Amino acid sequence: MYGWKSMNLAFCWWIFTQRKQNVCVMFHEVAFPFRRGQRFRHGLLAIVHRIMAWGILRSVRHSFTSTEPYFALLRTLGNHETPISMLRICSNIPMESYHSAGLPARTETGSSGLFTLGIFSSFGAVLSEFLEPAIGCLLRNPKIEVLLLGPGESLRRSLAKQYPQAADRVNSTGRLHVTQVAQHMRRCDALLQLYPEGASAARGTLIAAIASGLPVVTSSGPITDKFLVDSEAMFFSDGSPQSVRAAVELLRENPALARELGARAQRLYRESFQPAVIVSRIRDAMSCAKEKDLVNEEPVLHG
Repeated sequence: MYGWKSMNLAFCWWIFTQRKQNVCVMFHEVAFPFRRGQRFRHGLLAIVHRIMAWGILRSVRHSFTSTEPYFALLRTLGNHETPISMLRICSNIPMESYHSAGLPARTETGSSGLFTLGIFSSFGAVLSEFLEPAIGCLLRNPKIEVLLLGPGESLRRSLAKQYPQAADRVNSTGRLHVTQVAQHMRRCDALLQLYPEGASAARGTLIAAIASGLPVVTSSGPITDKFLVDSEAMFFSDGSPQSVRAAVELLRENPALARELGARAQRLYRESFQPAVIVSRIRDAMSCAKEKDLVNEEPVLHG
């Protein structure tokens, strides 16, 4: 859908030609957002994406999406006959690569005596810029160290330059294969997953974090799912460095709370995000579509 410079109208037309088939579509992302002052091209993308989604919603048997804001947008673009369901995405980190009993927070700090805070990310420029103030605030506590899980070497160098006194307390694993992520998470006491627009159930790094069984500190924002907030399975900060540090220090000082939060997060993953749950919901939706077709079939007289 997002090929051809993100305006793949030909793909949408092809979906329309398949409308008599039993086609389902998963909208992982629906449309480019409208933002005040954005470039003309981005405004055009936002409009065209909505037209594309409008057409696809009317061409398929069932549509899915993974977050509440996207669900609301699809409801706006669809009609009362458009079947749309919520379908969470799973982590691409193999569950067997985590510890068999999950990854509960350690009751004691590591051999260095420091509280290890992991950050699992691809560390793009925008996110790294958002993370820097929070990490800087955390490093003022000499008992906290930060482990960047992923290609975070550029961010590590920037932090070492800004906070030379804490340079030895910031490390990066470099790019990881999915089967290597869990073993590095086991080195951590907690995970910090911050996002400029807020935590969302469409973010693979966040889903991998809650699957780990470690306590997670994240950020709220305009795209944050109410479902995640209501789950009480992670600490939500307002994104400010001070609130992030307060949440991390609370976990450090209260191991029992950290273990409980990690267990709640992993339970949330098993109930809503694991592949078996996703497959079951897809099958249910397909069965409903088939039953609807049977009900709508016109009687045929033989003989």
